[in-house]
Amino acid sequence: MSEITNIALDAMGGDNAPAEMVKGAVDAAGKEPAMKVFLIGREEAVKRELAKYQYNKAQIEVIHASEVIETAEPPVNAIRKKKDSSIVTGMKMVREGRVRICGKFRRHSGGRPGSGGTHQGCGASAACVVDTDEEGGVPSA
Repeated sequence: MSEITNIALDAMGGDNAPAEMVKGAVDAAGKEPAMKVFLIGREEAVKRELAKYQYNKAQIEVIHASEVIETAEPPVNAIRKKKDSSIVTGMKMVREGRVRICGKFRRHSGGRPGSGGTHQGCGASAACVVDTDEEGGVPSA
C-alpha cells in the first residue's frame, strides 16, 4: 500500500477562488488515491463549493482560515499581518509536519510550464505553485 501524501491547498488564492481551487482538489483526489488534500480558507465558502461534487470524503478536509490576502496587498506585509490567512496556515502545517506541500493550483494558460516563478516537482517540506494544463494534469517540463 502506498504512503498517503498530505497536501495543503490555499483555497482562497487565485482567480475564481474558492470554486476553481475546490474543483482542482476534487479532480486531483479523484485521480490520485494516495493523496489527501487539506483545503484551507473560509470554511463556509469552501464547504459550499465542495457540496457541488461527489468525492471520497476521506481524501479532502477543510481547514478554516478567517483571513484572505487580497491580490493588491503587498505579499510580505500581508503574510506578517494576516496570521490566520490560508497561506500562512498552510505553511504552519508544513513546519509542523502535518503536510508535505503547501501551495495552490493554477491553470497553465499557454505559456511555458514552469514560467512565472512556478516550481514543479517540489518535494517534502516545500511550498509551491502547481501549474495544470487544460485537463488538470501537470505538464512535463
